[in-house]
Amino acid sequence: MLSAVELTQQARERQRKGDLEDAGTLCEQALRLDPHCFEARTMLGTVRLRQGRVQDAIAELEQALVLKPESLETLCSLGDTLAAAQRYDEAVACYDSVLSTRPNHFDALNNRGNALSAVALHREAIASYDAAIAMRPENSVAYFNRGLARFALQQCEGAIADFEAVLARDPSHAEALQVRGHALRILRRDEEAAASYDKAVRRDPYLKYAMGDALHARMQLGDWTDYESALQRMLNGIKESRPVAVPFVLLTLSDDPQAQLECATRYAQLNHWLQPVPFGATHRSGPRKIRLAYLSAKLHHHAGGRLIAELLELHDRERFELFGVSFGPRVAGDSMRERLESCFAEFVDVRTLGDSDIVELLRARGVDIAVDLVGYGENARTNIFALRAAPIQVSFLGYPGTMGAPFIDYIVGDEVVIPRGSEHYYSEQVVRLATSYQVNDSTRRVPERTPSRSDLGLPEQGFVFCSFNNTFKITPAVFDVWMRLLRNVQGSVLWLLSGNTTAEANLRREAQLRGVESARLIFAPRIGAEDHLARHHAADLFVDTFPCNAHVTASDALWAGLPILTCAGRSFASRVAASLLWAMDLEELVTDSLQEYERRALELAANRVLLQRVREKVAQNRRTAPLFDTHRFRKQIESAYIAMYERHRRGERPQGFTVEPD
Repeated sequence: MLSAVELTQQARERQRKGDLEDAGTLCEQALRLDPHCFEARTMLGTVRLRQGRVQDAIAELEQALVLKPESLETLCSLGDTLAAAQRYDEAVACYDSVLSTRPNHFDALNNRGNALSAVALHREAIASYDAAIAMRPENSVAYFNRGLARFALQQCEGAIADFEAVLARDPSHAEALQVRGHALRILRRDEEAAASYDKAVRRDPYLKYAMGDALHARMQLGDWTDYESALQRMLNGIKESRPVAVPFVLLTLSDDPQAQLECATRYAQLNHWLQPVPFGATHRSGPRKIRLAYLSAKLHHHAGGRLIAELLELHDRERFELFGVSFGPRVAGDSMRERLESCFAEFVDVRTLGDSDIVELLRARGVDIAVDLVGYGENARTNIFALRAAPIQVSFLGYPGTMGAPFIDYIVGDEVVIPRGSEHYYSEQVVRLATSYQVNDSTRRVPERTPSRSDLGLPEQGFVFCSFNNTFKITPAVFDVWMRLLRNVQGSVLWLLSGNTTAEANLRREAQLRGVESARLIFAPRIGAEDHLARHHAADLFVDTFPCNAHVTASDALWAGLPILTCAGRSFASRVAASLLWAMDLEELVTDSLQEYERRALELAANRVLLQRVREKVAQNRRTAPLFDTHRFRKQIESAYIAMYERHRRGERPQGFTVEPD
């Protein structure tokens, strides 16, 4: 008969071969023979972790430490297992215990950094990685992890240096190539970013999200090489439940709402698998203000901050107590940041706080409704919501699609962006406002002085088609339409927003391939918000992108008095401009196909009288229609918040509803 130690040795061999079931059975047999066999306990803990039975693994390792409390390797393994269970504070405590005895323990230093980074304590994590690198400068693991932490802090140059240190040691490290691409993109080194993504995909075609990253980077360069097949590969991957793209990339390239739901759901499962911590129904003895927190990385001079500023100023302070939670940058002299801060009863800059610390802060404040103004956008801190910062959690304004996550209760939309019958494409309960979901600031100033066309590099005569969307939204199908418009409207030009010199060159080349002189594409430099609004007057018609419409860019155009022609698709992101136009009583500028879009654009370009009537209607309605009536919007969104809150107070589950017109 085999001893407990011999059975454990066999279990170790089975585990090495991947036979976890047999390995676990052998460990259990060993422990029946000798319940105090330390080796069998630790081995069983390792097996249970690999089987995904994390809580069982923790229990086994804790029992092993009772048998041999001096075992630093077991204590470190327990830390790793607690981190796998997202019990990061306890994991850090384990690593600290190891380091108190052996300060140069590489795995404890590195994994401690990982646990701290997981709760966004990146500065503290970097200190751990620094110590690990000092211990083993030849090891690429800590360089990679420090690069991730630096990137999370937007220390992009330092992050790139770390990823290049990894690649110097291991040129085939696909993840380092991918995240180096992210850092290069933030620095607007777009060509280098695209090349880094392409290398990552060549190393590992199914590296998590890399396929989408590579395609998105090429779109930002106006490089449509292999576009159709690359897009189809990405869509096929999503159908196969592969994590081939982050949700934001997909909504810029496809208006398939089912694919968007599947992509977002998979992303949420892989990145935020914590089960939401439930809140019970709220019972209070008397009336009190609803505590409403807005969480964003854009509460500064940013399009998102500009959209919401007036709403924050107008909120009813008798009904609501406002909290601002900012995890975005702070720039000295930012007047918009100062304006936004003044709107809140309390404004907290949480950049240096971990996700769990932010959750504790909001719970301590008794926040009733937490509003996510970022979603899966840039600089998201979605784990705050996964950990349940508030009993009611709402996605509003920042992300035009479903988050596929069980911890977001409601999404705020309207009848146009989320048509009736499409609720099954959303994991959230749908709340529809009576007018457009997009709030605007009606106090924005459009400078009276309008620059001349020659000042802007435009021809004095001829029709100016304009599209100030980001380059990555320009798809070949839409560009085909634009080039046919230029061929059919004599003397016309297309005025685009400058992205980068490579994109300009690529788009000019694509124009020539379609029989259009490259000089008829004119690129506008990026300038300040007010000057940008003023130059819209030089254009005749804004032609929208598809499948991802103009969003803030569309409301800018309408506020400046420029008509926008759009094509509405099936997804939220492909119907935003339609929502804005309906709220301006300009539904005649909404089309349902690219064929109708092209026909309508030609009609407006050929008939100056018709176009002038449309422009006059835009000028008249911008002051009277609901889109820019922030007082009306404030009443709508507050009615929505009150309904959510009252439903929660009654102990009822979230349920979609429509806010009736005033």
